[in-house]
Amino acid sequence: MAITGGISYAAPEPATADLQSITQFAGRQGDIYFDAVRSDADKTVTATVSGGTFVATDDGIQVLDATGAVTGTVPAAIGDGTGTIALQPKILDGGTKLVAQPVFRPGPGCTPSTPRGRSIGIGTGIGAAIGMIGALVVGIGITVATMGIGALALPFVVIGGALIGGAIGGAAGGAIPNSDQQDAWECQVP
Repeated sequence: MAITGGISYAAPEPATADLQSITQFAGRQGDIYFDAVRSDADKTVTATVSGGTFVATDDGIQVLDATGAVTGTVPAAIGDGTGTIALQPKILDGGTKLVAQPVFRPGPGCTPSTPRGRSIGIGTGIGAAIGMIGALVVGIGITVATMGIGALALPFVVIGGALIGGAIGGAAGGAIPNSDQQDAWECQVP
């Protein structure tokens, strides 16, 4: 009874914060106090420190304490197989304020993506699947009606149905009013 009572009154695990929803955080590391704010309006992150300063180097942005000792380094760019995210930092107010705007630099496996392009791709895929299923049903009907002789044409009917359905679906996806303005990158990891 004590075990079930303890389990029934146990508090649930607190939910971890979604990193996308964090817009400001502050804290202290040693004698340096920091405050960082993310702005969705101009796509920047602004950090201010007291008790230390920011210094730009070739390797990144260093945080120095009041004595000039390096307490931390933030890389100026982070990359993976698809591209690089560069900070493009500006150090202001005598080194106590850092404004960084992350910029994605696509790698060789990345292509621009638009809402209209994604609609056409989705429409083509759905249309090809529906066309292939419809052609398979028609092909099976022809095979049954010709007592098996139509089975030779079945692969060609299915491929033709997929092509026709894909073309119709792509046209339908393209007809959806969407923007041709690039809003994302589609990257293939090698």
